[in-house]
Amino acid sequence: MATDKRKKGCPNEACERHQKKIMLKATEEYCPKCGAKLIFVCAKCFREIEDIDIKHRVCSLCEAESQEKKEAAVDKAKKAGKAAAGVVTPIIVGVAGKVIKDAQKGAINKGVKAVEQVAKALIKK
Repeated sequence: MATDKRKKGCPNEACERHQKKIMLKATEEYCPKCGAKLIFVCAKCFREIEDIDIKHRVCSLCEAESQEKKEAAVDKAKKAGKAAAGVVTPIIVGVAGKVIKDAQKGAINKGVKAVEQVAKALIKK
């Protein structure tokens, strides 16, 4: 069985625990300071929530806000990915061109050295 991670809070606005938004365990029934019957509160903003089930911990406003933040982060990541792809492609093309030019220069240099060695060998004979 899952443990109940919901939070309860004091509904008495004059109570110190309500003003400081102190959250108590779901097993508590009454406020230790003023004796008022505790209510289930949102784990993020301390607003009252319904006693639906054990998994219901956050109010609808906080849930909508977190969903908007997730969607904004996904959109931002998609835009950053497109921008990075636009920057990376020319870099890859440039690097590939440089590698090809270096390989051609290396082949030419090796060819020149081989011809020079053959020429030196013929001159010595």
